[in-house]
Amino acid sequence: MPSSPMACGLGKADMVEQQKVCLLTGAGSSFGEAFCSAFLDRFRIAAIWHRRVPMIALGDRAKVLALQADLSRSDEVQRAVKTVCGELGDIDIVVNATGYRRWCPLADDDDLVSNMAMHFDLNVRVPLDVTLAVLRQCWAGRCDENRLRGRCAVNISSTAGSHVYAGWGQGCYSASKAALNLASCHLAAELGSDGIRVNTVAPNTFPAIVSWERLFNGVLTVIDGDSSGQILVLDGDRSFWLRFGGVSAEPEVVARPGDLEDQ
Repeated sequence: MPSSPMACGLGKADMVEQQKVCLLTGAGSSFGEAFCSAFLDRFRIAAIWHRRVPMIALGDRAKVLALQADLSRSDEVQRAVKTVCGELGDIDIVVNATGYRRWCPLADDDDLVSNMAMHFDLNVRVPLDVTLAVLRQCWAGRCDENRLRGRCAVNISSTAGSHVYAGWGQGCYSASKAALNLASCHLAAELGSDGIRVNTVAPNTFPAIVSWERLFNGVLTVIDGDSSGQILVLDGDRSFWLRFGGVSAEPEVVARPGDLEDQ
């Protein structure tokens, strides 16, 4: 585990001013490419990719640490996190954008069991596995420092996780995103005592319905804010928060459309 900045003689003000390290998964996707471009100067980015290397990493290796890893394997998750910590120091932000989708009506899917398993493995288990690996290797036992640095995990979900788009064959995909939403809320409740926030950003189709600018403004709102255990829904021009609380897990709107634009 990298040594704490406190142990290196850095004061609290120095810690806050240090450029934050962001571990990004799914870096080879369109989201990953656009994220690296948007936040290249704001964060020190560790871009983890599997099959497609992000082009920005090839062009600016000094600013982006690109790592290939198959995050469906837990040993690869542990290796990737260890490498990032060794190369860039402590991780401050985790953005989980790894995802999988194969749309097919449930009643017509001859391979339903494996299709459902693949969706839940890559869309639910992997983001949790990555976040917990960072917790164990970087964040555990450092509650005050974690809060001071605003350390957090942001999981990229979808409006399909809280809305049924009939006729698109999104059953497996939608169920996995709904599971990611609630798993993230539970993880937020568990990691609060460690000073770690966990939230979800759930956009509609991007950039066709939700522009890159709106999407990344939403991601930044979650990173820079103090919310935890909440879901930021971005749907066209509408932006609102959902929080799942209580035994019934009924969604509660805690901000109205347009509130984000006023902040």
